[in-house]
Formats: sequence, C-alpha cells, structure tokens
Amino acid sequence: MTVTRTGSTAALTASVGVLPAGVTAQVQSPGSGNSGSITLTNASGTPGSYSLTVLVTDGTYTVTQPLTLTAGVTATVGPGSGATFMEQMSTSFQVAEWNAGFFQNYSTAQPELNTLNPHHTRMQVMSQAIPQTAAATWDFSMLDGTVQPILQSSDHNPEFQVAYAPGFMYVNGTTNFTDPTFQEFAGYAANLVRYYNKGGFMTGGDAVCVAVE
Repeated sequence: MTVTRTGSTAALTASVGVLPAGVTAQVQSPGSGNSGSITLTNASGTPGSYSLTVLVTDGTYTVTQPLTLTAGVTATVGPGSGATFMEQMSTSFQVAEWNAGFFQNYSTAQPELNTLNPHHTRMQVMSQAIPQTAAATWDFSMLDGTVQPILQSSDHNPEFQVAYAPGFMYVNGTTNFTDPTFQEFAGYAANLVRYYNKGGFMTGGDAVCVAVE
C-alpha cells in the first residue's frame, strides 16, 4: 500500500475490516513512512470473491479503501487415504537416425528409465529407423537400439506408434499408398508384431528376421 499524506506527520496504523471465515491478514503498517503491506491468506481453502475494507489511521483521522479479495484454492493431486494412485507419468521416444544411439551414448539412461517405472512408453518410428526398406528387405538394427532397452526396462508393454509406412509403399512425392487395399501395409504391421512378440518372421524363401533377445 502507498499512503499520500496531507498535513499529517503522525505514525500510521493499517488494518483490514471484517475478513471472510478462514482468511487471515498479516499487516505491516506504514508507521512514520508512507508505505506498508497487507498479506491475505486463504487458509480455509474456500474459493470466492469478497469485498474488504482497508483502514489507515494516524490516531486522529481515519481513511478507508475498498478492496476485492479473490480467493482461490491449491489442488494437490495424489492418492487419498486408503486409495491407490492409478495414473502414472508416461514417456515417449521418437526413433530415427538423429537419435537412434541415445541409449548407447548415455549409459545411465536405461537404468533411469527403469527407475521412472513408465506406464506404456510410446515409440514413434520414422525416417531411417523404419525397418522395412523394400518388399523383402528388413533391417531392425537401428530400431532395436531403442526398442530393446525399453523392453528391458520396467515397461514390458510399450506402445509402438506406426507414424509412417515404409517409403516404397507410397506413390512418389505423396502420402497415398500404391496399394489401395492396404494389404501391403497390413503385412508390414503384422511383421512388426511377429518380430517383437513372436521372436521373428519369414520374409520369403529362406530369409528370416529374428528378434534380438
């Protein structure tokens, strides 16, 4: 608060009129100066808007100033008594050539991920990390550099987000599939499942893709 004096040189005392239930005021009066402060605390946690009056007196004269108090609440998220906190923070990885060596470059990352105890880690696979490059050509080496450390963490059921299909499945320069029935893409998605859930798959003839354990 700032007080403008006219004639008076006495010490000034400030106070607040009737306060709402649960609200307290800590007052620092101006005294012989021209400024002070009032700190209002809403200890009850009851929100609302209240009309208050600030009073300043020099012992002879008293002036008042209206004040509007908007009281809010602070929310604390967590389990209540006897309850179980079911929501857990998750995390995600975008797997591509620019960060494929993350777990190899930072040796403490996998143990820290395990400590985080993530729930359904998301992996968005794109660019050169997409393992299929041609109809019968697969290379999981870049993708495995991220997927395997995640699978070895406390989250054994990560979410695999297929952000893009292999490049050869698109019409050049577009996002349209060359196969309008989507069977080619469905085969790609099925083989991803076979590789990580079943341990491998056949790519035709004697070629086999086997997941790294």
